[in-house]
Amino acid sequence: MTEKMNQITKEAIKSARACLEQGLLAEAFSHLAVGVKIDSRLVRDAEALEGRYFYMLRFLSSNNDVPDLQQILQAVYKEFDNILSRLEMAVIADEDQGLLGAQLRYMALRPEETLESLVSDYLAELEAVRADTAALTDTTRRSRLERLASDIFMRIWAELPKIDDSAGLVESLLIDETVPVYDRALWTAAIGLVNLQHFTVERARMLARVYAGADNNRLAVAALVWNVIAINYNLPEFEPGQFNEVKTDIFPEHDPADIGAAVTELARSLGTEDFARKFKETIEPELRDLGRAVSEKFSNIDPEKADEMLMDPEWLGSDMGTKGFDSLKSFTEAQQSGADVFMTSLGKMRMFPFFNNMSNWFLPFHTANSALAPVVDGEGAAIADTVSSIPMICDSDKYALLLSLAATPESLRAKAMEAMTAQIYNASQMPGYQEAFGSGTNSDRRTLVTSYVHNLYRFFTQFHKGKEFPDPLAAEPTIDLFADFINFEDCKENIASGRHIVCVEALCCCFCMVSGIGGRPQARQRTSS
Repeated sequence: MTEKMNQITKEAIKSARACLEQGLLAEAFSHLAVGVKIDSRLVRDAEALEGRYFYMLRFLSSNNDVPDLQQILQAVYKEFDNILSRLEMAVIADEDQGLLGAQLRYMALRPEETLESLVSDYLAELEAVRADTAALTDTTRRSRLERLASDIFMRIWAELPKIDDSAGLVESLLIDETVPVYDRALWTAAIGLVNLQHFTVERARMLARVYAGADNNRLAVAALVWNVIAINYNLPEFEPGQFNEVKTDIFPEHDPADIGAAVTELARSLGTEDFARKFKETIEPELRDLGRAVSEKFSNIDPEKADEMLMDPEWLGSDMGTKGFDSLKSFTEAQQSGADVFMTSLGKMRMFPFFNNMSNWFLPFHTANSALAPVVDGEGAAIADTVSSIPMICDSDKYALLLSLAATPESLRAKAMEAMTAQIYNASQMPGYQEAFGSGTNSDRRTLVTSYVHNLYRFFTQFHKGKEFPDPLAAEPTIDLFADFINFEDCKENIASGRHIVCVEALCCCFCMVSGIGGRPQARQRTSS
């Protein structure tokens, strides 16, 4: 289409919507007829809808009674709005050279593929994978299922307002406990991303229902965080009445403690860049020195005296100095308060093809992902399980960590895995390990909220197409919006204090592991700076 045609179409859409708001449906059809000329399928659908409408008017003018007149009119308005949404997407597909335009053009090439057909294919493939015993040891057999999950995410996001037509299907999928929770949380993020860009109270209500009925904390947190940030970001553009609808219909469905956690992390994210810079300049260098020293001590332990020596504080502190332990204390305190302590290292490790796929930035970490096959299908399964249970590392950082190990040359990978396995085993024998790393995949919500916001920060700042999206984490929390549901004084306190009482030895091991110290391949040094 030419630029002139697109401009005419956009003006026709604007005029048609204005007429709809005033109830001037006949005039709206005249504007629609101008706009749909760019697409023969839209011309057909618009003419069919107009024919139905004017047939109904002729029927009424002949003194015939139509018992369901209001319902019929509502259906006409809904279909009219649907055609306008499709028309808007056609213009975007022609004009937009970014991610959305590319996805819409891809979808146009496959008209037979719909959200409904993708869900049907996904459910069939899910059953096939569950029946495939070989998939237990060969995660690559799950690749088609993962592609379908990603396609569903992209279609939910790219269809924008049109997704309201399939809201029932999407919501039933999100509350289906037979579907893996990581995929349901992924699709919840798609709904949240749509509502960030094109907010409606209806979609916010859907997320509130998902939150209230969630069978897993990961799913509940995804719905919670997206509702908080999308509402907070779009508040200046709210229409009259939307503010009250949110306060009376949406937030009362959420636990005030959960809202408080989300608002706290939203506020804290505003200082992530400054904290990351200070952390990299002051704390991280000393932690690396301490980590190397601890790693050397671990490697020299006599196996027969290991338990006794690891319990001896004099041995642990000997020849270590105090500077490193002061930095370790600062690291621990920052981590306990929810600070993004890994932003400068793992947060920048996004060179892998895995992160070229937008949906993977929102995918909760799980060890069955086919991208991790070089690690989890072999001797690295224990490493993957341990990484999965570390609560202070967000999901995309966990993928980055294991993908860096998978990318290691095979000749070095075995030694790296051996070293990391030894570190994990040593740490697992220490007091405090289970308390530090034993939260598992369904951690407490406060911990998960912190991790989820860190994950979103990665997407909006590190994704190569991230600038195409509005950044909700750059918007300060609106006091008037949240004041009735949380105590702002409590949010100022370190409400995360004491969540992870991490013993020195276990934390040192964790830092060694995520930094790659002790068997770190040369290829990883470049990515963890």
